[in-house]
Amino acid sequence: MNVIIAGVTGSIGRTVLNEALKSNRHENFSDYPDELMRDLAGAEACIWAVEPRASRSNASSARLLCMEQPLNAAVAFVESLAPVMLGDRKFRFVFLSGTAAERFNYRALFSSRRIQRIRKRGEQFLLRIQRENPSRISVQIARPSRILDTEGSLLNSLMVKLRGFMSVEQVAQSLLLLATYNYGGHIFDADRLIDIVNQELA
Repeated sequence: MNVIIAGVTGSIGRTVLNEALKSNRHENFSDYPDELMRDLAGAEACIWAVEPRASRSNASSARLLCMEQPLNAAVAFVESLAPVMLGDRKFRFVFLSGTAAERFNYRALFSSRRIQRIRKRGEQFLLRIQRENPSRISVQIARPSRILDTEGSLLNSLMVKLRGFMSVEQVAQSLLLLATYNYGGHIFDADRLIDIVNQELA
């Protein structure tokens, strides 16, 4: 069932949304059983925003989150959701890649670089799925960098106005826009994401 919830910026509306999401939450991103795919019928896009934290992730967990699971998801969506889309519409898969939000954590720098290499391989595999299924899926890869949480931080609020910096809200807005509209191309760096947000939400 599709439900419209108005007022999710308020505390009660936000809680209603969270409770509604609990009822259809899928936590095993490696497995897409038929029952789940039936529940997802009608979906036209996926925003893959699973973020391994550089300070906590080892290579095997990064491979799972940035390569294996998004590839499993993309294949499942190509096989089950894309064929029933109307007209010449394609399923849109938006993959959050780019630099880790904690790029300034120097202790995690080596781990962060390793995660970035794994993410790049995930990007390549997703683009290959698109090349093999050009009429069924369109992959958009978002590469934001220097992500700042501006809530409660005057300094971060000022820094996010500098070119190349993005707030968490801007990243979220850009992912939703990529899932909704066609901006041409498949790889979007931080400057392009900021331009898209400013153009659409100005």
